[in-house]
Amino acid sequence: MLDCRGRKLGLTAVVLCLTLCAAIAHAGGDKPTMSASGQVFYATSKSGLAQSNDTGMMMNYGLHVFAGDYKNLSVHLEGSQSDFAYSLNKASMSSSELSFLLRAYFGVFYIGAGGGTTQLLIKRADGTKVDAYGTLYGGNLGTRFEFGRDTVVTIDARGVLPTGIKEATQQDLKLGLKLDGKVILAFDLTRKLLDLETGVLYSTQEATFAGAGDGETIVAPFLGFSLNTAF
Repeated sequence: MLDCRGRKLGLTAVVLCLTLCAAIAHAGGDKPTMSASGQVFYATSKSGLAQSNDTGMMMNYGLHVFAGDYKNLSVHLEGSQSDFAYSLNKASMSSSELSFLLRAYFGVFYIGAGGGTTQLLIKRADGTKVDAYGTLYGGNLGTRFEFGRDTVVTIDARGVLPTGIKEATQQDLKLGLKLDGKVILAFDLTRKLLDLETGVLYSTQEATFAGAGDGETIVAPFLGFSLNTAF
């Protein structure tokens, strides 16, 4: 679970979302729209830190606001939670992230930047534990376009760099650049309110513990829903 620093980021992000929407609405342009999304799914983890491979549960959720002329600006509050229990060596890993992202759209393409928090808890086969917390900064680019009348395709790539990583017992943990990619298909279930989302994600990150480790990789197909409304 996120500690008070993560909750403060979430509250700050919500305030910024609402402030930006109010400013854009006051200045004119299209009426802002908001959507909330969530997915729960199985993912495959190849972990150098836990020294094992297995499947586990992941959850993604988000609050997204689109505003400006032709919805050319957006703000996003996004979170993720994963839990893996590695049966091969009885290790386990839980991680959570919370991030705030700003995007600008140029036709079907977009570019964005933001920051957030990350937490990681690992129980290794040798009995050692890793309990770490840090901040994230990074960028985002992608494309979002309509395919047919009722389908939206999003291809999203982002890179984030953890900074200020602190381990609770001051062990030697290093987290490097994290790269994420998603392909998302969203289908209208109702004309204006509810969408079905499906796709695949891929995530890889440089990571070492006590000078050893070959990084973290997660691959997963997913299925979820988004709920949309206008201000």
